Amino acid sequence: MGMHQTFAQVVATITCGYLDERPKLLERMATQTRHLRAEDLPSIPVPDGIAGYELVSGELVPVMPSLERHSWLVFEVAKALDAQAHAVAAGSVFPDVWCKLPVPDDPERLYAPDISFFATEKVQAESGDGIFHSPPDLAVEIFSETNRRKPGDFQRRIRNYLEAGVRLLWVIHPDAGHAMIYRADGSARMVREAEALDGEDVLPGFRLELGPLFAAMPGAQPPA
Repeated sequence: MGMHQTFAQVVATITCGYLDERPKLLERMATQTRHLRAEDLPSIPVPDGIAGYELVSGELVPVMPSLERHSWLVFEVAKALDAQAHAVAAGSVFPDVWCKLPVPDDPERLYAPDISFFATEKVQAESGDGIFHSPPDLAVEIFSETNRRKPGDFQRRIRNYLEAGVRLLWVIHPDAGHAMIYRADGSARMVREAEALDGEDVLPGFRLELGPLFAAMPGAQPPA
């Protein structure tokens, strides 16, 4: 699988440092941001204070580090997905991996969903250059305060996922106590706290009850 890291590999290497910086490359890229390609991002050094970059309309978009609750949810949901994916040999789960999502107005758009699930055949078809060149079959985003401050950007992100061919998208809203499901056919529905997320035909047999998940979050209020 080349440079891609599975969920288990990410957990095993989470204490590793960044790659050596490449100042000359960064300086060159800084003068040509509107000409960047998705394949350039793995070679661009990441400064202290941010988690990395995404590529939107040819420009680098900094991604900030996650807060505690966000990181916890990513870990727990990815762990559950990973267990089911391995149990049925359906594919692999990747937290925070770059996915090239060509959309009509931006063929080089590059997002890093909080969690991505790729079917086995997609993983095997990748070149190993550090990014996925196809959309995930399932993408998961944890809605955060940053998203709340820029609602237009987040709605565009949802639209881009579906335009690029993501079959199933979950947006988990921990503060509101629900999740939203978006499908490639344009349908959407709310999953309430008493309900469960379902892998449907993308990851058959997967179910994740939202109530216990939200109850176990850091800082969650115990039931009265």
